[in-house]
Amino acid sequence: MAERAAETVLLVDHTKFGVRALSKVLDISQIHQVVTDEGTRKSDIETLRRVGIKVIVAALAKPESQHAALAH
Repeated sequence: MAERAAETVLLVDHTKFGVRALSKVLDISQIHQVVTDEGTRKSDIETLRRVGIKVIVAALAKPESQHAALAH
């Protein structure tokens, strides 16, 4: 799928960085964008940007705002 895609976006939270998996799905050169959370180390973000990957860091929701949103 990645080979045929115009753009590949990886959605991954901070707990996945620095962890080895049993199998490799994509080469880093096949990834165009990474969407991650604020818990991701700045060094990991800079490494991705250095190799030309666009990184989007999503803000973590505050617990009180989650409860307020659910109440309405």
